[in-house]
Amino acid sequence: MSLYKAGLWLYLANITAQIGGYIFWFIAAASVRAAALGEVAYTATIAAILTTLATLGVPTAMMRHMPASGDQRYAQGAMAYTLAAAAATATTALWKPPVALLATTGVLANYYTAYFQAKLDTKPIFNATLIGQVARIALAPPLAPTAQTPSPPHTPRPASSWLYTALRKAEHIPSHLDSAS
Repeated sequence: MSLYKAGLWLYLANITAQIGGYIFWFIAAASVRAAALGEVAYTATIAAILTTLATLGVPTAMMRHMPASGDQRYAQGAMAYTLAAAAATATTALWKPPVALLATTGVLANYYTAYFQAKLDTKPIFNATLIGQVARIALAPPLAPTAQTPSPPHTPRPASSWLYTALRKAEHIPSHLDSAS
């Protein structure tokens, strides 16, 4: 793939991510309580920081050195490090399972993106971005609590928040202590 086509696919992936992010946050803001939206923003921010710290710049180093040398050992070493970093970030599930999920997939996605950029084969990056954004937008309603006023602890929750409730229970937080319930 030429440098121009590779750049075009990266540009389209970036635009897709930006539009998908806007739609996701628009849906989230319209469908959840402010406290729940704050929890989502907090979780996403902590996961992004953890992902950045866990990668230690290894994907960037692979993007720079692998094309220059043609040596696949850069990709192999980066993959070994990425798997170890992904396993380490997965341990945050003991603290907060949603952060573990986001950070672990973030570490793996950074390697995936860097590998295909280093090979100038960026169409898979666009495809993965498109699929990821569609999935994120589609999962926003079932993952979020509904935008209703807080209900008494024993009132059944609407069916649209079943996945959110399951994730909160996985964190072992009693519902009476959960400010988003």
